[in-house]
Amino acid sequence: MKASFPAPKPHAAFTLLELLTAATIFMTLALLIFRVFGSVSQVSQHYERKADATASCRQALDTLSQDIGTLVTRGGATLVFKPGNETVNDELRFLCFSRPMAEHPTARMTIAAYRIENRPHPELGRDIPMLVRGNAPVFWVSGSNTDDYRFPKVLETRNLTYSDVLSERVFRFQIVWIRADGEMTHDPRGPFPGDSAMEVDADGYIWIDLKEVRGFILSLAAIDLSTQRRTVNFAEVQRHFTALPASEHKVPAAGWLSQLRTLEPEHLRPSLQVAQRTYLFHR
Repeated sequence: MKASFPAPKPHAAFTLLELLTAATIFMTLALLIFRVFGSVSQVSQHYERKADATASCRQALDTLSQDIGTLVTRGGATLVFKPGNETVNDELRFLCFSRPMAEHPTARMTIAAYRIENRPHPELGRDIPMLVRGNAPVFWVSGSNTDDYRFPKVLETRNLTYSDVLSERVFRFQIVWIRADGEMTHDPRGPFPGDSAMEVDADGYIWIDLKEVRGFILSLAAIDLSTQRRTVNFAEVQRHFTALPASEHKVPAAGWLSQLRTLEPEHLRPSLQVAQRTYLFHR
């Protein structure tokens, strides 16, 4: 007796239409996933670039805070200020008590100077604006107050023995002064400079009288390193950032942020980071 086996059932196969539909769905999902990861990557790069520029501003502000914290107030005028304009940055010099210096262990005071200089960038192979901190030791042996009037002239004329790049990202340095009457102005002498006791020398330096000012607000603008690397003509970038039109904002950082919304070309907008800090003098 022969054993009987059931006849094999035919298996249903995918039709060409079903295969095409499945492939289309798979490709659509893959494209969506690719776009999502691309967007996440762009957001991550954006915040990394902003963090790079922000860290540069914070380092500069913290260093200046340390110097201002030991400001020498003998003689009433221990700061000199050279105002800039829309394309030229401000410059600030002042006298502070010395930090420990191996080269000059007996120096009692130090001249600290902050300004923007064109320096060669080690990675870019070209000169770009950088925030520089210069300093020079001061050996003041006289204990008489009759020599105090010499402080402003020493600040202005002393050659800076050391000059270090404080930030390779910061390219804009501007100060607004807070006068004793509460007025905020770029000119510390106020709306009527002729009525002020503060002097201006032939080189454009203003001798700051601490009796007439409460402090100042410093605004910084920095650009991230990735933009510096991929931009062949960095001078063009500088032209866009430093030639921002004058605005009604008294604090530069506020004006820069306002103008940044319409800055062209548009891809440069995320590359700029603005920071500010207020420094008050303790009498």
